[in-house]
Amino acid sequence: MSEKILQPHSIEYYPPNNRPNELVEELLVIWEDSVRQSHFFLDEDDILDLRPKVREVIKKFQKLAVLVNPEGLKVGFILIEGPKIEALFLAAKFWGQGLGRQLMEWALSQDAYLLDVNIDNRKALKFYQHFGFKIFSAEMTAFPFPVYNMVRQKT
Repeated sequence: MSEKILQPHSIEYYPPNNRPNELVEELLVIWEDSVRQSHFFLDEDDILDLRPKVREVIKKFQKLAVLVNPEGLKVGFILIEGPKIEALFLAAKFWGQGLGRQLMEWALSQDAYLLDVNIDNRKALKFYQHFGFKIFSAEMTAFPFPVYNMVRQKT
C-alpha cells in the first residue's frame, strides 16, 4: 500500500491595502467551515452575527498569511496584530495534516507570542499548548464566551 505524500503548501502574505473582496469572501468560507466544526458553543445566530465582524477583521489586521495548496486552493489563514495572533483558521477537511503547524510556524517567525482561545475550544487549546503557549488569565469577551489569554516565552 502506498502512502499519500502531501505536496508543500505555500504561504501568501497580504498587506492590509491588498485584500480584495474576493479574497476576503474566500477566507470567510474557510472561517465558517472551521467554526462549524470546532466552535460547538456557537449557535447559528452567533455565527451569522460574527460573520460581518470577521469580514472587517480580515480586512484590517496588520498581517494576513494565507495557506495555499499546490493546486492553488486557499485552505487556511492566520491574522496577526502586533505581537498577537488574532485568528487561525483551517478548512476542516485539511485538519490533521500539519498545515496548522505551518501557519503557526509562520506566526512565530513574525515574533507573535500572544493569543486568545475560547475556553470551550479544547482542540485549539491543546494545539497552542503544543507550541509552548501557556494560559496567563481568562476573561469574558463582547460575546458571552470566555477566553483564555495565552503567552509564549520568546526563545
